[in-house]
Amino acid sequence: MLVFSSQIDIWASKGVFGEGIYLKRKTHPIPKHHILPTTALQIMSGLGLPIFMYGAF
Repeated sequence: MLVFSSQIDIWASKGVFGEGIYLKRKTHPIPKHHILPTTALQIMSGLGLPIFMYGAF
């Protein structure tokens, strides 16, 4: 069941806000101390994609 919420203090809302901030990084720069963890998470996600695809098919 899909439930929509107008609350902004739950983890799902915070994740969506984070995506918006990341997408606006050209006009609103991300602080330097957040760039390395963000890049590391993107690389780890990318490395896991082939394993996910193998398991999905």
